[in-house]
Amino acid sequence: MIAEHGTVSALESLAAQWKNTPPSWSRSDDPCGDDNWEGITCKDSRVKKLDLSYNRNLGGPLPPSIGNLKQLVVLSLNSNRFTGAIPASLGRLSNLTWLDLASNQLTGNLPTSSDGASGLDQLVNTLHL
Repeated sequence: MIAEHGTVSALESLAAQWKNTPPSWSRSDDPCGDDNWEGITCKDSRVKKLDLSYNRNLGGPLPPSIGNLKQLVVLSLNSNRFTGAIPASLGRLSNLTWLDLASNQLTGNLPTSSDGASGLDQLVNTLHL
């Protein structure tokens, strides 16, 4: 199954700004296809989980395009080399129930959800920063 176009564009934007993304991110145009991208879990052609924790060489900024992964339930980027401000666009991830950004060099506060969605201000699971 082919991932939604907006999702693929968002992931390609992340890959373009990050250093040392997993090799599988450049081998295929479809993160949900037969050759899944490392750290990506899909359901019904939608990216539900992005877990690239403990990739010590993976780093860069968290760009606003991360907020375009609208079906994301789990975002785990623990113990990497991410730097800069936490983007306000994370507040658009209304399906997010798990967020782990610990052990990076990120600054700023977690954004609130937009349009009254549950999102970041009502995460179901433990929040790690």
